[in-house]
Amino acid sequence: EFIPMPDPNFEINAQTEMIMRAISSTMQLGANKDRMSWTRAIGLYGPPGTGKNTIARQVAASVKTVDGDGNLSQGMNYVEANITPESSMQELIGTTVLETDPGSGSTVSRTRLGKIGLAAAMGSVVCVNEMVRNPKLATALQSMLEDGEIQIDSPEQGMIRIPVHPSTIFVMTWNPGYEGDPERPGQAPLSRM
Repeated sequence: EFIPMPDPNFEINAQTEMIMRAISSTMQLGANKDRMSWTRAIGLYGPPGTGKNTIARQVAASVKTVDGDGNLSQGMNYVEANITPESSMQELIGTTVLETDPGSGSTVSRTRLGKIGLAAAMGSVVCVNEMVRNPKLATALQSMLEDGEIQIDSPEQGMIRIPVHPSTIFVMTWNPGYEGDPERPGQAPLSRM
């Protein structure tokens, strides 16, 4: 778990304030149990160095929560995943592996979550950088963005579905047209942000 510290030098200008208000509103809507639509995916795009990741880290550092006993805490786990054309869905989201059960000695199938899958299951701010570089991965993330579940195909068990923690926030970033990247993600993942 990595909970970033708030950056005291983080400058809020009009655009940053607008983005932070949009993220806050989205989080508050998602926290309403009567509204079961999955609304916790934010898309941020712009040239390199404009502060997309910094905003995501500041959100993780600044979120305040109150547990059932009334205890206030600040900060959420923060994870960044940098996407390349070679990024593996199994490595980042999860897969099934065969292991020897220590008790029985038999071979069993177990689910192993990747960096994004584990962060999504535990409740985190998950920053997926350059998502336009791997359209298959963007498509694989759709079930997390739309249905709030991690879907992992298992030859032995069919489709394994693991719920995304209700406090998870996805921040998808991309640099339009930078280094030959597409201008934006495909329509399906884009419509879920």
